[in-house]
Amino acid sequence: MTINVAPRVGFGRSGSIYKVRVTSDISYNHHFVWVQRHTSFGWRAVKRVVLGSGSRASFHLKLRHGRSVLRAFLPAGQAGAGYVSSRSSQLSVRR
Repeated sequence: MTINVAPRVGFGRSGSIYKVRVTSDISYNHHFVWVQRHTSFGWRAVKRVVLGSGSRASFHLKLRHGRSVLRAFLPAGQAGAGYVSSRSSQLSVRR
């Protein structure tokens, strides 16, 4: 019997620097997550972020003016064996 588990994806920002971290039993060094923005057509990828040591990354984003709702998404292909895709909670940003 196989049990699929979703890794925990944390997403936040400090000033103009966005941060993402993936937590599970395995390392996600050199794996990637997609930063997505919610539009009227659904979720659209804004940036692909490669995770470094500690399964985390810091980066900048260029967003259009106004309010944006963002999330980090870890695809199933990047999650590893026995893990399923995962996403962070939503982050509302006003620029």
